[in-house]
Amino acid sequence: MFTRRCRTIQARAETALWRTTFLFSITALIGHVATLSAAPDQPISSMQVTDLVRAGRYLRPYVADIDVTHPPPEGQPLSNAISSGWCVVSGQAELSCQALLVHGAIDIQVKGPTGRITAELTQYNLNQRWAKIRTHKSVTTIGLLPARPSPETERVSGMDIFALVHTEPNAGVLAGVLLDMDPLNESEGYIRSDLQLKKGMPVFDKHLRWLGISRSSVWDKDRTLLIPPEMTTNSTVSITVSSPPTTPPKPNSRPWWAK
Repeated sequence: MFTRRCRTIQARAETALWRTTFLFSITALIGHVATLSAAPDQPISSMQVTDLVRAGRYLRPYVADIDVTHPPPEGQPLSNAISSGWCVVSGQAELSCQALLVHGAIDIQVKGPTGRITAELTQYNLNQRWAKIRTHKSVTTIGLLPARPSPETERVSGMDIFALVHTEPNAGVLAGVLLDMDPLNESEGYIRSDLQLKKGMPVFDKHLRWLGISRSSVWDKDRTLLIPPEMTTNSTVSITVSSPPTTPPKPNSRPWWAK
């Protein structure tokens, strides 16, 4: 009788534990989906600490890490060159990034909050330093979402801008401002901020819409220029990368001396 009661108590405890674990998993899943689909109901303010914390949570699904492998440097045939950076998610299976990061790559890995997938270079402009890469499946499978572009008509000097410090959990946010707009187009279509960024880190406006990606490289003295979204779509000079044509195998033929 005592043994039976112990078994009954144990079974009830296991059932309660299973229900608690199940509810916790469902709650976590719902919270993750809500975070991905939610957008701030009010503009983000650089003066409010709570807003900066919120911005980091909202921006994370828009920014992807990339690990890029290039062919071995000359004289080092056994060691591939590996670098990393960031991209902004600009489509369900498309990301926009800095061209110097991905040009000539033999492997591109895109990392999101819940996994990684392979991508390939599809279009680039080395002079303007932008590139587009395409993933082999939707970026939503690794916890990423496409970012909305910021309209040109709403950009004014002095407006608040935001960028992630990194993409680890609980990432901090950098706040800055958009500097004087260039009426003479001396910046060749780029926009300028007061943030010193690198490796293609994206920048967003107060509504957390994609404003640009960092243009700077390690040898640039001016690291304030941003590549705006319209440059990657309205460019008249770009190179589209296509898969190399397949060459049909040659038919077996006998040498001349055997004919």
